[in-house]
Amino acid sequence: MQEDLWDEIPSDFYIALGRSGQEAITSEQCFLEGCDNHDSKKLHPLEKEYMKSEPLDDGSYFEYTRVKMKCDVCNGVFHFGLKLIYPPKSVVGKGSIMGTAYIYDEKGKDLGFIGYF
Repeated sequence: MQEDLWDEIPSDFYIALGRSGQEAITSEQCFLEGCDNHDSKKLHPLEKEYMKSEPLDDGSYFEYTRVKMKCDVCNGVFHFGLKLIYPPKSVVGKGSIMGTAYIYDEKGKDLGFIGYF
Protein backbone atom coordinates (compact mmCIF):
# COMPACT_ATOMS: atom_id res chain seq x y z
CA MET A 1 0.00 0.00 0.00
CA GLN A 2 1.39 3.40 -0.98
CA GLU A 3 0.33 5.05 2.30
CA ASP A 4 2.83 2.76 4.05
CA LEU A 5 5.51 4.92 2.40
CA TRP A 6 4.80 7.53 5.11
CA ASP A 7 6.82 5.18 7.34
CA GLU A 8 9.85 5.84 5.09
CA ILE A 9 9.65 9.62 5.60
CA PRO A 10 10.85 11.18 8.85
CA SER A 11 8.06 13.09 10.60
CA ASP A 12 10.35 16.08 11.27
CA PHE A 13 13.47 17.61 9.81
CA TYR A 14 15.74 19.87 11.85
CA ILE A 15 17.48 23.08 10.76
CA ALA A 16 20.29 24.51 12.87
CA LEU A 17 19.67 28.07 14.08
CA GLY A 18 23.29 28.89 14.86
CA ARG A 19 23.68 29.29 18.61
CA SER A 20 19.92 29.37 19.10
CA GLY A 21 19.35 25.64 18.77
CA GLN A 22 17.25 23.95 16.10
CA GLU A 23 13.91 24.40 14.43
CA ALA A 24 11.74 21.40 13.56
CA ILE A 25 10.03 21.38 10.17
CA THR A 26 7.27 18.83 9.65
CA SER A 27 7.26 16.61 6.59
CA GLU A 28 3.46 16.69 6.53
CA GLN A 29 3.23 19.68 4.21
CA CYS A 30 3.61 20.51 0.55
CA PHE A 31 7.04 21.95 -0.23
CA LEU A 32 6.13 23.40 -3.62
CA GLU A 33 6.30 27.18 -4.05
CA GLY A 34 2.96 28.91 -3.61
CA CYS A 35 1.24 25.98 -1.87
CA ASP A 36 0.25 26.34 1.78
CA ASN A 37 -1.00 22.78 2.33
CA HIS A 38 -0.13 21.57 5.85
CA ASP A 39 -2.66 18.71 5.88
CA SER A 40 -1.09 15.25 5.63
CA LYS A 41 -4.45 13.84 4.50
CA LYS A 42 -4.05 15.89 1.31
CA LEU A 43 -0.54 14.55 0.64
CA HIS A 44 0.03 11.12 -0.81
CA PRO A 45 3.27 9.19 -1.21
CA LEU A 46 3.25 7.60 -4.64
CA GLU A 47 6.44 5.58 -4.84
CA LYS A 48 9.88 5.08 -3.39
CA GLU A 49 12.92 4.92 -5.63
CA TYR A 50 16.17 3.49 -4.30
CA MET A 51 18.83 5.61 -5.95
CA LYS A 52 22.19 4.27 -4.77
CA SER A 53 24.42 3.07 -1.98
CA GLU A 54 28.05 4.10 -1.92
CA PRO A 55 31.02 3.56 0.40
CA LEU A 56 32.91 6.62 1.64
CA ASP A 57 36.67 6.97 2.23
CA ASP A 58 36.40 6.76 6.05
CA GLY A 59 34.68 3.34 5.97
CA SER A 60 31.19 4.75 6.37
CA TYR A 61 28.63 4.52 3.57
CA PHE A 62 25.44 6.19 2.49
CA GLU A 63 22.15 5.16 0.95
CA TYR A 64 20.06 7.56 -1.08
CA THR A 65 16.35 7.21 -1.83
CA ARG A 66 13.60 9.43 -3.18
CA VAL A 67 9.93 9.34 -2.24
CA LYS A 68 7.53 10.83 -4.77
CA MET A 69 4.67 12.86 -3.24
CA LYS A 70 1.40 14.21 -4.68
CA CYS A 71 -0.41 17.22 -3.20
CA ASP A 72 -4.21 17.41 -3.60
CA VAL A 73 -4.28 21.18 -2.91
CA CYS A 74 -1.95 22.43 -5.68
CA ASN A 75 -2.10 19.21 -7.72
CA GLY A 76 1.70 19.25 -7.78
CA VAL A 77 4.28 16.51 -7.41
CA PHE A 78 7.54 16.74 -5.46
CA HIS A 79 10.14 14.34 -4.15
CA PHE A 80 11.79 13.92 -0.78
CA GLY A 81 15.47 13.10 -1.35
CA LEU A 82 16.67 11.21 1.72
CA LYS A 83 20.35 10.45 2.30
CA LEU A 84 21.28 8.19 5.23
CA ILE A 85 24.93 8.12 6.29
CA TYR A 86 25.99 5.06 8.28
CA PRO A 87 29.14 5.03 10.46
CA PRO A 88 32.08 2.73 9.69
CA LYS A 89 31.63 -0.84 10.91
CA SER A 90 34.43 -0.30 13.44
CA VAL A 91 32.28 2.21 15.36
CA VAL A 92 28.84 0.61 15.01
CA GLY A 93 27.13 1.07 18.33
CA LYS A 94 29.37 4.04 19.14
CA GLY A 95 28.24 6.30 16.31
CA SER A 96 24.85 7.10 14.97
CA ILE A 97 23.11 7.23 11.64
CA MET A 98 22.70 10.72 10.24
CA GLY A 99 20.22 11.73 7.59
CA THR A 100 19.88 14.73 5.32
CA ALA A 101 16.79 15.68 3.33
CA TYR A 102 16.28 17.64 0.13
CA ILE A 103 13.25 18.56 -1.98
CA TYR A 104 13.04 18.11 -5.75
CA ASP A 105 10.29 19.13 -8.13
CA GLU A 106 8.60 16.75 -10.54
CA LYS A 107 11.32 17.26 -13.16
CA GLY A 108 14.14 16.61 -10.69
CA LYS A 109 15.12 20.25 -10.10
CA ASP A 110 16.72 20.67 -6.67
CA LEU A 111 14.48 22.98 -4.60
CA GLY A 112 16.80 22.94 -1.63
CA PHE A 113 17.91 21.39 1.63
CA ILE A 114 15.19 20.95 4.24
CA GLY A 115 17.18 19.65 7.15
CA TYR A 116 18.66 16.79 9.12
CA PHE A 117 16.86 13.82 10.59
